[in-house]
Amino acid sequence: MINLKTSEQKSNIYIYLESLTWNSKVFLMAYVPIILSLGYLLNLKPIKIILILFITFLLFIVLGIISSIFHNKYMCLQRKRNHFLLRLVTNILIRCFLFVLALNMSNRLVPWIKNFPLTSNEIDIEKYYQWMQLGTTSLAKLFEPIKDVITFSLLPNSILATYAMGELDLKDLLIFSVILTILIGFTVLLAFSKSKPSKGIYYPFSFYEKWIVSLSAIVNRQSYITFLIRNDIRTTYFSHRFPILLGPLSFWIQLGIFTSFIQVFEPVDKMYHFILAFYFFFFVFFYVFTMFLGLNGMFSMDSVGKHIILHLLSKKNAWSIFLYKFRLFLITTLPLFIVCDILFMIINQVPLNISIIVGISHLLFYFLLTIIIFLPSVISPHYNFLNIEQLEDYPDQKAVRNLIRYLTVGIFIPCLMLPIALLMSDFISISQYLHINAIGITVLFLILSGSLVTIIKHKLVRLKCLDDFSL
Repeated sequence: MINLKTSEQKSNIYIYLESLTWNSKVFLMAYVPIILSLGYLLNLKPIKIILILFITFLLFIVLGIISSIFHNKYMCLQRKRNHFLLRLVTNILIRCFLFVLALNMSNRLVPWIKNFPLTSNEIDIEKYYQWMQLGTTSLAKLFEPIKDVITFSLLPNSILATYAMGELDLKDLLIFSVILTILIGFTVLLAFSKSKPSKGIYYPFSFYEKWIVSLSAIVNRQSYITFLIRNDIRTTYFSHRFPILLGPLSFWIQLGIFTSFIQVFEPVDKMYHFILAFYFFFFVFFYVFTMFLGLNGMFSMDSVGKHIILHLLSKKNAWSIFLYKFRLFLITTLPLFIVCDILFMIINQVPLNISIIVGISHLLFYFLLTIIIFLPSVISPHYNFLNIEQLEDYPDQKAVRNLIRYLTVGIFIPCLMLPIALLMSDFISISQYLHINAIGITVLFLILSGSLVTIIKHKLVRLKCLDDFSL
């Protein structure tokens, strides 16, 4: 590899050009087919379609680079205490806002949810269609404010749509052009401006690091493990992505929705358990997968990269790396989930017996999904990456990850929800349903988790010398 001496400005130009080239493939594969299809359906002239494609491509690249520059500068500011605290507080407030918003918006759908017609084995098709029509109307009213935002005349999509239909307002085009020109000018100045050097290094994760190390010590007190944890937390990668540990945005939205819906019903209602079933399975699934992918470069087994050599020199095998990453994921993500689970049960006054069943089953399902989400990096590891961000883009791992996601959401979870389908159809009682969840689902999770761990261990314990890895 040749190291070239270049100025900071030239390096920035190379980075932005590389970003432009890389992002172009997304435009070609996703946007071009859609624009061509719409142009054909609207009977637009070829020259007009080509012009729309060109303008869209320019906007796609320009707005993408502007966003990346602002994001980069924003991340650089986190090295200072005040900016970091501002980011932390902002992320907490955003999650609180989304929870309250989801709670309030879901309350508007409560009358519709309350009249759900499929609560017995006798189905009235006419009543079901009326319920669906009421739901469509309710959802349309709920998202009507969003429609006003999307159709705002100065947005790029509105400008292109009015041009395609031949109704472009020159005043809107002029205002949009002026705003875009000012934004581009400000971005160029920001991109090539030199940041003032910080007066010392501010490390914001001292308390969090001690907390994670203390949790890890409950299971393993080795100084080697403590060193690995500190090494993972003290990376730039973690400092850029730490807000995910406050919970994914979708997590707080779902929590608000489930809280709103379940408060309408009582434990003797079948709809109560129907809503709780979705909370039981899908809530855990989306949390685990989003948390893992949000910090894939920290949690995945192959994120150790070429440091795998150090593990081998200390007489460790690939299985020990898996155990470390597995425990790291649990101690960093599980506490928030448990706290929210407990608060959910208390706020919604879920009966103690149901709370115990849900709590234990949640933990077992959490462990099972955690094992499953590690499979891409176990089946097809890439220890020879140049940049930690590459771990999110390897096609073979993406294929395995997508297959796992589709099988879990499309087959596994629907099969797990068969008992609730039997309950809704009056084939089993609520007490029988709770017994199935307490015993059947628990045993199933234990068997699947044990089987997967055994298979993974059998594969990884044999990888203990350098020749077993592609570096």
